[in-house]
Amino acid sequence: MSMILTKTAITFSSLFFFLSLVSVNGILDDHRTLIFNRCSSRKLDDPNGEYLDARTTLFDKLHSKSSQSKSDTTFVMVGENYEGSISGRFQCRQDLDDHKCNECMEEFQNVTNGLCGSSMAARIQLSGCHVQYEADTYNGIFSLDEELHHKKCGEPQDVVSNEYYEQIRSQAFEALESEAAGGEGNNGFYSINNHEGFHAMAQCEVGMDECDCAKCVVEAVEVVEKECVSSIYGQVYLGSCYLSYEFNPLEFHGGSGFHGEQRHGAGFRKIAAIAIGGAALLFVVLILFRCFKKKGDDF
Repeated sequence: MSMILTKTAITFSSLFFFLSLVSVNGILDDHRTLIFNRCSSRKLDDPNGEYLDARTTLFDKLHSKSSQSKSDTTFVMVGENYEGSISGRFQCRQDLDDHKCNECMEEFQNVTNGLCGSSMAARIQLSGCHVQYEADTYNGIFSLDEELHHKKCGEPQDVVSNEYYEQIRSQAFEALESEAAGGEGNNGFYSINNHEGFHAMAQCEVGMDECDCAKCVVEAVEVVEKECVSSIYGQVYLGSCYLSYEFNPLEFHGGSGFHGEQRHGAGFRKIAAIAIGGAALLFVVLILFRCFKKKGDDF
């Protein structure tokens, strides 16, 4: 009887583990979830609703453009007498096809009702696209700069030792940073697929300088490594870039970091982890130096 109960418990445990993997694997595939919105504190005097009507028209135009392009800008005149205008731009993640980009922008229209109201400027971020717009009468500087705007960390992993986990995660991030520093991505999109079970992607603003993009990606990695220490997945959104990663234990090939191993080598692994951390820091410094040297040579 006890053996049957044990087998049943193992079955349910395995099922729970599998379902948790399904939800984790959806982190990078998701492209229609509202992440954050930032609205300017300055409001428009809009008694007749002309600004809101123009904003709706602007969103319609951006949505239409998203079926043919992954980023674009446009503007709309406000009022019957064209008293002013409102301009906006959108950008989809560069790994999304046109259909998914259009889906994201359609969802953007669905979730923006009630967001930001008559704010003169705003940035609304979904997992697969974002829109930024402002009225021509807005003479401030609406910038998201490099501050942290959103962070989400998953539950702690329990497959390998934390030291080993951080080691292989750092290796995946180093590869991502190297891509960014070398400008090897697709319009600011960089990805690493299945490094010992790790999947990671970073997206910079389209048209952003390669070195500035690399710097932003490095900063995003630093936030993740500090805030999502042993999390099975994580998301970080900065002003000019964002980063997501996930770890799929089913794709992990094993090694000296399994929890089930004997721990007599723990001291050595701790020293190795410190050495790897130092090497990772040196690596980041070197790739940024190479990037900015390349930037200087262009002048």
